[in-house]
Amino acid sequence: MSCTLNLWHSLRDMASSNSWTIASLIDLLLCLGCTLLYLLSQRIVVRKITFSIAVVSLVIFLLTTLLALSQRNAQRDDSCAVVVCNDTTPVHASPDSSSKIIRQPSQGVTLSVVREHGEWSEIIFADGSVTATIDDVKLNAETE
Repeated sequence: MSCTLNLWHSLRDMASSNSWTIASLIDLLLCLGCTLLYLLSQRIVVRKITFSIAVVSLVIFLLTTLLALSQRNAQRDDSCAVVVCNDTTPVHASPDSSSKIIRQPSQGVTLSVVREHGEWSEIIFADGSVTATIDDVKLNAETE
């Protein structure tokens, strides 16, 4: 299952969601055009060819639509953030300003937000080393 998921993510990341959408629309137009030719054609050979192309382009249309939606959802995932401020905000052991400061992330550190508690956010660092809380920080995901 993991190999299939990695293959899907690799395929999805080959293009942006806009590119997948454009490919999807082109496939839809091809499918509709071949369907029209199939319905209007008198020759059996042309009908067979246009039917086959219409079916294949419909499958590709569905695939590219799913890839566009998957890419869009991946870009809008805001559970991960990168520290971009010059000042470092102390990371506390618990959601209390008087609790022990366990880490001061530097600029460029990747954080994942586990859950939010009012003004406090429970985070985990990308290396998985610490689960902690951070106060009054707006964590925004960076999209490509």
